[in-house]
Amino acid sequence: FLRDRDLRTAFAGESSDDKDKKLLEGLKNHYTAVAQRAKELNKDNVPVIAMGHLYAAGAESVKEDELEIGSLGQVGADIFPDYFDYVALGHLHIPQKVNQDERIRYSGSPLPVSFDEIKSKKQIIEIDFKGKDLDIKAIDVPKFRKIIRLKGSLTEVLEKLEVEKQSDLQVWADVTITSDEGATKINFSIDECIKGSNVEVLAKHPPKSEITINEGERKDVDALNIKDVFQMRLDKTNLNDEIKKELWETFNEALSCYKNDEEEF
Repeated sequence: FLRDRDLRTAFAGESSDDKDKKLLEGLKNHYTAVAQRAKELNKDNVPVIAMGHLYAAGAESVKEDELEIGSLGQVGADIFPDYFDYVALGHLHIPQKVNQDERIRYSGSPLPVSFDEIKSKKQIIEIDFKGKDLDIKAIDVPKFRKIIRLKGSLTEVLEKLEVEKQSDLQVWADVTITSDEGATKINFSIDECIKGSNVEVLAKHPPKSEITINEGERKDVDALNIKDVFQMRLDKTNLNDEIKKELWETFNEALSCYKNDEEEF
């Protein structure tokens, strides 16, 4: 994973387009330099494999993948020199080729890490070199857990959970309630339904009426910073002050991990 500050030097007054251009140039220069160094070292002409953790433009993604940092989502396959016999990419969870190039691939995550990946096929990629000739084989990963999304009234969801309790696999569920029961009743009813079963409900979404922002409270997002947005979201929850404090501490810790030297939150 190459960070923004590893690839370019920041200057005061730069536009976002200037930053993006420098970032892409930095990535391309990095892989060009790596390829050149590999040529110098590769006296026996063995296959050369490059790696990268980034988001190639045009690739298929799910919501979890789209949490990139900076402008890494604009990277094209042309940044990888032809000298590389195979390019193994990480970050996107869906297995795929980049620009239909057989040698540049995301193997994807071997297990689903998001409910957005319910329908995506999981696989690992086996690559076999005979000299410089490359043979690629996709191996499907069997499902060891059932991941589902359920939506409906509380009564309908409870009925569906009863059915899922008969599954031979462990079940992870994302539940959206469309009826008007309060959060306390929803949580209690679901917890009682799945108690002692092979079903875990990992996410519960209350009726939209409980989380919708009134028109009068809407603000221009461009005028808000990231902490303002987080505070607005917390204000719409029924969490107690102690939990909100813990969430703020965790949120600030997450920010500190991704903060660049020239950024302010």
